[in-house]
Amino acid sequence: MRNLYDYPKYYNLLFGNRNFKKECKFIQKLFEKYSKIKVSSILDIACGNGMHIIEFTKLGYKIAGLDISEKMLNETNKRLENNPNLIKLYHKDMVSFYLDKKFDACICMVNSLEILNKDTEFISNFNSVADALNEGGLYIIELDNPNLIKNNDQIKEYKKIIKKGKITINLIYKKYPFDYKTKLEKNELILNVDEDGKRLKIVDNSPIRRLTIEDINYFVNKTKRFEIMDVINDFNLNLNVKDKSPNKIIVVLKKIS
Repeated sequence: MRNLYDYPKYYNLLFGNRNFKKECKFIQKLFEKYSKIKVSSILDIACGNGMHIIEFTKLGYKIAGLDISEKMLNETNKRLENNPNLIKLYHKDMVSFYLDKKFDACICMVNSLEILNKDTEFISNFNSVADALNEGGLYIIELDNPNLIKNNDQIKEYKKIIKKGKITINLIYKKYPFDYKTKLEKNELILNVDEDGKRLKIVDNSPIRRLTIEDINYFVNKTKRFEIMDVINDFNLNLNVKDKSPNKIIVVLKKIS
């Protein structure tokens, strides 16, 4: 089965509408508010096509990226070639990794952490991140708002046509009911791509683990490496997690050991 992450060009078309500049400036505000140490270096976990990395280099940060997809890392490397603020790109699995450098902050954006399914995988990730952080360093995680899970009790289908130059993508996205027993949500992403007459079908039906605040608390208590500093709705410091309307939550953790 073809994997979307093997096609960075199409991945960019799907997620390129995000305001990466705004998101990185928001994260910068989190650094200023919650970090007791000066944040100079960042590790972007599951960095994908490197859009957050690019924006952080513009803000003057030294930054590294980590991703399991070699093709995505190659794309990121092309975008950042000769950029003096790029530390390194690591081809590693975010479940478990050890790096040759420590960082002042780690980020995991675009719901990437929810690709993991098992508690043991999240616990391993938390421990690996803690090992990669300097003392007092922050781990900032973007997740889907768990309050929206309650509304997902039937199959929902979304369709969209994306066009750029000679590329046309017919997108079909199916979201299935949340399984409260396994805490998994099955999603099916189908891309029918036409690029200058050449056709390609990409299907991704990997299950997603929808994390709740209770889950985060469990992983924090289990690892004893972090404390929760805040949980914020969307990229807005004026909202709290009790507001059910935003689609995203941002979890701010601080390394304590």
